[in-house]
Amino acid sequence: MAGTKARKKTTSTRNPRSVVINCEESLDITVAGDLHGKLSQALKGKKPVVIDTAGVKRTDTAILQLFCAFSRAANHAKTGLQWRNPSEEFITAAKRLDLTALLELPVQGIQGEALAPRGCPGVQGSDS
Repeated sequence: MAGTKARKKTTSTRNPRSVVINCEESLDITVAGDLHGKLSQALKGKKPVVIDTAGVKRTDTAILQLFCAFSRAANHAKTGLQWRNPSEEFITAAKRLDLTALLELPVQGIQGEALAPRGCPGVQGSDS
């Protein structure tokens, strides 16, 4: 239909070694519940989680808060967390809130992976 934009789904893929979560193009409050469910389910599997944000073009503060909380939970559960191919836009959103170090996102270059932090403090505010 004219004027209707197709949405990419946030999906998760399971394999024997890890759970891969492929993020939507727009990570905003409308996908927070679905993403939270996928992250929670992945954590229950007690396998390392890989979050792929390669196609992300927009990220709300709510999603960054969710990722901070998830990284804390993953650390507590002693499961691994990796970022796969974080997009420039995703990294920029994290930079705006000074979260790149806490999330251990690479700040040089777009491609790459980094392990998640030991914990994230609360995050307040919103990005535009």
